[in-house]
Amino acid sequence: MAWGGWVVSETRILLGGKVWAHGLGPVGGLEVAHLWSSTGGGLHYVKFSIALPADFSHHQLRRGISAEVFHGPQSLGKSVMADVDRAGWTFVADGLFRRAEHFNAEDGTGATSTNLQTIITQANLRGMGWTGFGNLPNVAVSVAAEGNNSLRKVADVINAYCTDTGQRWGVGVDGVPYVATDGTDVAWTLRPGTPALPTADDDYVSRVTVRYVDGVTGTDPSSWDVVSAATTSTPHGPRETQEDITDQGLLATIDAQTYADNYLAANGARTAFTAAVAVNTELTTPASTSMDPWSAGLLTLGKLGRHHGVLGSEGGQQRYGETLQWVCGSTVYRPGEALVMTPVDIAARTVAQVIFSKSTLDLRKRAGLVDD
Repeated sequence: MAWGGWVVSETRILLGGKVWAHGLGPVGGLEVAHLWSSTGGGLHYVKFSIALPADFSHHQLRRGISAEVFHGPQSLGKSVMADVDRAGWTFVADGLFRRAEHFNAEDGTGATSTNLQTIITQANLRGMGWTGFGNLPNVAVSVAAEGNNSLRKVADVINAYCTDTGQRWGVGVDGVPYVATDGTDVAWTLRPGTPALPTADDDYVSRVTVRYVDGVTGTDPSSWDVVSAATTSTPHGPRETQEDITDQGLLATIDAQTYADNYLAANGARTAFTAAVAVNTELTTPASTSMDPWSAGLLTLGKLGRHHGVLGSEGGQQRYGETLQWVCGSTVYRPGEALVMTPVDIAARTVAQVIFSKSTLDLRKRAGLVDD
């Protein structure tokens, strides 16, 4: 099978930095997923199988071994073997960003720390496997989050920082961690004829008012002050909400305003969706050049796209719906099948989505950003 000049058979998995999986036996069942998230992103996971005899043994087929996926000369990301089923010789490798879930947030003395560069540097010295600390700043998370005893892992601290600043984080194909914001320029398109995504207005808001206690002017802590953030981009009409962060203690007005701005940026006046979309040749560059599905995880993730949707057909004539713009939050690709793309801000409709939403809410609570 060929797509965009690449042949699927050119996809390879390098185990332990030394052995090609296809050199051990025929590789099948390949599935590669990428993620763009405030709780970690980049290569999410790799699933594959190798046709091997039951009594086969090899030192690179075990948990903890690195697995890097290549398509032609391009690396699609690094991962670490997590699940090894020796009965069927099937494997699941977790993306390198997930290593942060398993390393303590400590300084050089073993004491708990919330300084981003410190905890990443020390975790790397202990074997986390990232390349430096990328563009993460030499700062600690906010005072409210810093006092929370739940920030014990590297991932917890970075999650809290990104929630505080309205950013997302991940680990690139080169192993370098990063923080960034959603793209604002159209980087990919879905041709007319692609089914339109079902939409929801669960989190739609165009203005947020934030209640806080001003600690600079000496305001009585029993009272509160207000800042607000609003957008004039209200394609679905105005809607307001209020966030109470008085439990965070005394705050400077600028910090409360930053919270308001970040809240609006993360939950602002844009469309939320309830499902993913499966595409084939519909995915293109803005110049209408077909995009290789293997590259989707690298070229569309976190980028804004323009989706020319179709709502249905009538009398044999296609009836086109509105043109949507959304940021790609994840991609999953299996050779020979459609590429599945999921937007960020997907609204919970399935049990799995509800559980994920609850996990996200719990993280915000532990970071001190929402009430219990």
